Amino acid sequence: MKKRAKELKKAMARHGITITETEVCKSGHIKAYLQNGRFIIVSGSPSDKNAFWSMKRDARRELAKDDINND
Repeated sequence: MKKRAKELKKAMARHGITITETEVCKSGHIKAYLQNGRFIIVSGSPSDKNAFWSMKRDARRELAKDDINND
């Protein structure tokens, strides 16, 4: 599971999204904390090829929420 979290951090960094911390939930999902303090929940083992794109979309939405609140 630690390997998956490392891969997640690297993949998101390539797209300009910084993950500050990860933790594994009891269910096997990964909780990834973003640079603004918010978090996203990611599957421990993605089931389809769109899983990464969905995760990236969710992260961008959470980051955008913080930007909207700061304006």
